[in-house]
Amino acid sequence: MVVIISFINMKGGVGKTTISSLIGEILSSEYGRKTLLIDLDPQINSTLTFIHEDEWKDKDDKNLTISQLFQDYIDKTYKFDFDKSIFKKVNKIREPKGTLDLLPSSPKLSLIQERLYNYINNPQGRIPPDLILKENISEYLNNYSFVLLDAPPNIGIISRNGLKISNYFVIPVIPDYLSTYGINELLYQLNNYYKINIPLLGIIINKYKHTKTHDSIIESLTAKEKYKNGPHIFNHRIRETIKLSDFPQHHDSYKGFTPGQLFGYGENSIYEDIMSLTEEIITEVEKYE
Repeated sequence: MVVIISFINMKGGVGKTTISSLIGEILSSEYGRKTLLIDLDPQINSTLTFIHEDEWKDKDDKNLTISQLFQDYIDKTYKFDFDKSIFKKVNKIREPKGTLDLLPSSPKLSLIQERLYNYINNPQGRIPPDLILKENISEYLNNYSFVLLDAPPNIGIISRNGLKISNYFVIPVIPDYLSTYGINELLYQLNNYYKINIPLLGIIINKYKHTKTHDSIIESLTAKEKYKNGPHIFNHRIRETIKLSDFPQHHDSYKGFTPGQLFGYGENSIYEDIMSLTEEIITEVEKYE
């Protein structure tokens, strides 16, 4: 059975793209799980993490991105082609154990989303617009072990499409006041307003630095979990390193890269951080299976 996980936070800049991309790479290349990364963000950062801009532009010019699926809903057409839109085997690690595929996004998605709001209360005989993904691509996802969705920094129609096709979701945060402030509001809106009640696997701590602020925020989040006043906090964190921000830039080797080249060496390596976090995510999923 495919495991589908949305990566979401209402605040931007917390590392949703970085975390979903890293987890996708490790699930595929190191754990041998056939994985699909779906980029739902019109900023297309997940897409450009794995694909050169000219390769992406060729698909975008031919309307071979996820945006065409939502455009079809508006135009009442059937132009979206899942197989032709996929970038196959985008793994960065050399000699991967599994395959990582990518369904790219497009900046067009931003304008399309605005038009989709016209159909929220008036779908005109069609499915509600927040079920477009679930209605149209569910059958294709059964070919994968894991599907990861990188959602935009909001809970608009596109993000809700991702959540409504997902089995689970995670919330990446930077352990500071602004990045964690909206967690409760996000959960309240999902559960009470949008009636999206899929399990939250946990909060992922990203860009961690051993500072008083970061440690204090993590201590507070952990205490809330302990006393059942907050969600699970993943034990393994992703530290702030130069290699973390460099990951999207590794495009140039036709042979692929070693983990050291991608994640750094010695004390500065985040390889063990990513491996341990991925294993922990798999463990959390298995509790529900």
